[in-house]
Amino acid sequence: MGKRKVYLINPIEADVGYFKWPNSSGGLTDYVYIADLATTSVARLMESYFEVEICEASIQGVDYSTDADFIAITGKISQWNHMKEISQEFKKRDKTVIIGGSYASLSYEKVRPYCDVLIRGEIEEIADEIFSEIASGNYKKEYVGTQPDMSKLLVPRWDLYPNEKALMGSIQISRGCPFQCEFCDVIEYLGRKQRHKPVDNILSELDELYKVGYREAFIADDNLTVHRKKAKEILKAIGDWNRKQSDGPMLFRTQASIDLAKDDEMMDLATYAGLFAVFIGIETPNVESLKETRKFQNLRIDLVDQIHKVFNSGLSIYGGMIVGFDNDTLDIFERQFNFISESSIPYVTYGLLNAPDQTPLHERLEKAGRLVPENEGTVAGNAYETNILFENISTEEAQIGSKWLMNNMYAAENFGERLCHFIELLGKGVHNEQSYQIKSLNGVIKELFKVIRSIKRMGVEEEQMHDRVIRMLSKHPNATPHVLNYLSLYASIRATMKFNDTWDQNLVGRPAFEVQL
Repeated sequence: MGKRKVYLINPIEADVGYFKWPNSSGGLTDYVYIADLATTSVARLMESYFEVEICEASIQGVDYSTDADFIAITGKISQWNHMKEISQEFKKRDKTVIIGGSYASLSYEKVRPYCDVLIRGEIEEIADEIFSEIASGNYKKEYVGTQPDMSKLLVPRWDLYPNEKALMGSIQISRGCPFQCEFCDVIEYLGRKQRHKPVDNILSELDELYKVGYREAFIADDNLTVHRKKAKEILKAIGDWNRKQSDGPMLFRTQASIDLAKDDEMMDLATYAGLFAVFIGIETPNVESLKETRKFQNLRIDLVDQIHKVFNSGLSIYGGMIVGFDNDTLDIFERQFNFISESSIPYVTYGLLNAPDQTPLHERLEKAGRLVPENEGTVAGNAYETNILFENISTEEAQIGSKWLMNNMYAAENFGERLCHFIELLGKGVHNEQSYQIKSLNGVIKELFKVIRSIKRMGVEEEQMHDRVIRMLSKHPNATPHVLNYLSLYASIRATMKFNDTWDQNLVGRPAFEVQL
């Protein structure tokens, strides 16, 4: 008898989000910025026991007529609504449903009613037990994983993924983070001790991504550079690998913290490796809020100065910003806007504070009676929704202030001003020892340029901004990958705001609460 079949699904995000690919007319299309690492990694663990088909739901849609014996669903909090819908539809068809991933690991009480098999935590060390028992039909209702040795992780099955629809591949080098941010669920799920893959394993994964056509990859670590000695060793090895590639090197993006700016050698090695962009959780210019949430690494420094230092090294930044800490008052929206303008970070992922399950913040606010039950599934990083009753800001004020902030941040003139100042600040970086071209074998790059050109059709101000930036870029060619990235993300956020009906330029340049309340 042949292997039984598993249909392995990555669900659609509840919110359109910051990284959904827009099309050339300003709508939303079936491309993704980052290929999914979870389904491809789990497919490798399953392959000895099952025939596996991967479904990237945002690209392909879910095939409810599949002949698969088992339905496996993974996902994070932002995918929970679609996870439930998928499960319910397949249960109607008498399919056996398996659910795992970060949301199942942290919110297992909510997930358990929707599946036949619940898998919590990291599964690499118990994968053979799980999948052999499921294949035999003699499975448990719940499995709880461990924190495995990263050397045991296998190369994902990228050959099963729709790579032609993704801009960049994905690789994970480490798990865990030693920091103490009160709102973060990473340490609850992956632990506070950072674990790393061996260098040879990392390079083998890069070989596979390169072979299937990716020339850009997201390093899906929560904080790549926190273990300085190990990070430097890995970045040096990736840079050496990159210089041996016959069709040109790869570009990388990742996540780090602002203390990266304290280490010139680290920044040089990052650009040597091909890293050109980092997500950094800035969170807030409110010092008391940083203390409150235990974001100690952002204290006792000049945040704007440190951001500019990262730019000078040749790296660009996506800044994560949050409103809703207990020490925030109504002036925080304008303070955030002024800080973002001064910092010259062109692209910011902004959201109201949320309290994910299992986090210290969730525990504290639950005891205080400050959680909103019907909003327990809201997404961290959502600009307009929260599951928290804020201390000094009402829910209505938070939504009004967020809409004001988003419109002022992404008004074409304001975005263009930040982007042009960024270009002036950007250093060449070590990676410019050789030419890093923006290309991909899968054709997505052609779509990227179409998306960027669509900005000119958004309006007169957008056309002027686009042309100003392109003229400036001709004098600073080293900024090309950064600027193309920022412009594509600008098109994405504008498409998102159009989709959510939150674009209102009547709010630009006016006090945040001048007429709304």
